[in-house]
Amino acid sequence: MQQTSLEAYKEISSELSSRCFQVYKAIREIEPCTLAMISKRMNLPINCITGRVFELRCKYKKVAYAGTNICPVTKHKAMFWRTIN
Repeated sequence: MQQTSLEAYKEISSELSSRCFQVYKAIREIEPCTLAMISKRMNLPINCITGRVFELRCKYKKVAYAGTNICPVTKHKAMFWRTIN
C-alpha cells in the first residue's frame, strides 16, 4: 500500500463511527459489492449494513453506486457499491 493510501485510510478512520468504518473497509476489500455481500463478509444482518452504507453514501460521500448486476449471494438483481478515493 502506498503512503498516500495509508494517510487517506487514517483520515477516514478518524472521521467515521466504528461500524461505519468497518463497513467502509469491507466495501473497499470486496468492491464492487452489494449489501448482501457486505452482510455476508461481516457476518452481520443486512439491516445493520443498510444504514451504514446510506451514511457512507449521503453523509460522508465515501461510497458511490457502481451499477446493477446479479448478486452472487442472493442470485437476484441488486445495486453494487464502490468506495470513492
